Amino acid sequence: MKRSSFTRVGLFRVKNIRGLILAFNDLHNEFPEWMLEIRGVTSDRSYYDECLELVSSLELTHRISILSSLSEEELYRRYASTSIYCLPSYYGEGMPTTILEAMYFGGSILSSRSGSISYLLDDGQCGMLIKPGEVKD
Repeated sequence: MKRSSFTRVGLFRVKNIRGLILAFNDLHNEFPEWMLEIRGVTSDRSYYDECLELVSSLELTHRISILSSLSEEELYRRYASTSIYCLPSYYGEGMPTTILEAMYFGGSILSSRSGSISYLLDDGQCGMLIKPGEVKD
């Protein structure tokens, strides 16, 4: 059974994790069952700390988790149990493996129209495309 949650793998500025947290904040009261799980390593410790601080300042630590990377097996379990996979990147993505993995496990996808992602997703069918960097979209 799918949980009512969002997952994002990878914690980098160009992936717009801060924007994802802000968008989740706008929706969390309307959808109290939703959770946001952000997984992955980062080489940018200041951005990681900035994201943790934002979650704390929005008082969402009980709804948003930012944790380290997972084993491949655990990652696939997360994909299988996640309702929506998010990739709100404003970086010119090629063909993100994470989008393909999320599609394989049947979750819906929320992603920016970045690089070739719009060729992978049929907007409104298996996912939804948003303008890169747009929190309110």
